[in-house]
Amino acid sequence: MADENNEGTREEGTGEEGTGEEGTKEGTGEEGTGEEGTKEGTGEEGTKEGTGEEGTKEGTKEGTKEVSFSDMVAKIEDDKARKQMGRYTSFESAAKGLLNLRQQASKVPVVPGKDADDVEIAAYRKQINVPEKADGYKFPDFEKGEDTEENKASRTKWQEILHRNNISKDAAADILKEYQGDATAAVQAAVDADKQFADDTDASNRKEWGADYDKNTAFANTAVEAMFGDTLADVRQIEDKTGKFILDHPAFVRAFATIGREMSEGGFGPSNLSQSDKESLQEQADSYREKAKAASAKGKTTEANEWSAKELAVLGKLSGTQEIVGQGGRQV
Repeated sequence: MADENNEGTREEGTGEEGTGEEGTKEGTGEEGTGEEGTKEGTGEEGTKEGTGEEGTKEGTKEGTKEVSFSDMVAKIEDDKARKQMGRYTSFESAAKGLLNLRQQASKVPVVPGKDADDVEIAAYRKQINVPEKADGYKFPDFEKGEDTEENKASRTKWQEILHRNNISKDAAADILKEYQGDATAAVQAAVDADKQFADDTDASNRKEWGADYDKNTAFANTAVEAMFGDTLADVRQIEDKTGKFILDHPAFVRAFATIGREMSEGGFGPSNLSQSDKESLQEQADSYREKAKAASAKGKTTEANEWSAKELAVLGKLSGTQEIVGQGGRQV
C-alpha cells in the first residue's frame, strides 16, 4: 500500500500532467515567456528601438559632442586671461605652466616695505648680493700715486649711493667699470684737445713772427719763469671757460714775449747772466740729470721724472727756451 500511495502521490503532486512538460509550457512555456514573447517584450527589436544601437548612436552624436581645448579657451571673455591660456595646447600643459609660474614666483626676492626692520633688510640684501656695508663695493684700482683724497671722498659718496639703492655687487662692478672707462676717455680727450690747442697756438705764432719765432718764444718763456717762479706749475693748470690752458692762448704767449723782450733789454734776461751764474746753473742741471739716471736704474720712474723736470727747468733758465706747458700739462 505504501508503494501504491507513493506512486499515487507522485502522479497527483508531481505528475507529468499536473506539473509536467505540458503544464510547464502552459504556465511558463514557450508561448508565455518563450522566444517569441521575449522578443516582443525585451527582444532584439524592442532593444533596438528603445536603447538599441541606432538610438545610442543618435543620442551620442547629438547630445555629447566633444569640445576641444582651443574652443574652451576661445570662450574666455577676459582678453589677458584668454591670451595667457592661448599659450598652452591642453589642460595638462596649462596646469604645468601654472605650477612652473608659482615655483618661479616663490624664488623672486620680495622688496622690504617701509616698516621693514634691519633683519628683513639684511636678509633681502644678502639674497640679491648686496654687501652688508657700503665699503663692500670695490672700485677699479688706481695707478700708484693717482688715488687722491678727492678720489677717496668720491668713492665713499658713490658707495653710499649704491648701498642705499640696494645695487648688487656684480651690477655695481659693471657700472663702475663703464664709468671709469668713460672718465678715462674724457680725460684723454681733454689731453688731446690741450695738445691740439697748443699746436694751433704754435702754428699761429710761427706765422705771426716768422723768422723771429724762436727768439720771441724764448722771451715768452723767460718772462713766465721770472713772473711766476715757484708757482708756475700751478699757473700752468689754470684754464679758461672752454677748458683750455690760458698760458697756451696766443694772446698770452705774445704778451709774455713782449714782456720777456723788455726784461732782457733791461738786464733781466738770461743773456745777462754772469759766467759764474751760468756755471752754477749748469752744475745744478748735471746734478739733477745724475739723480734722474740713478732713480731710473732702480725702477723709480716717478722720482726719475721729477729730477728730469728740475733739470729742464734749470736748462730753461740758461737758454731761455723752457716750454710754457711742457711737463706741467694735463695728466691722464
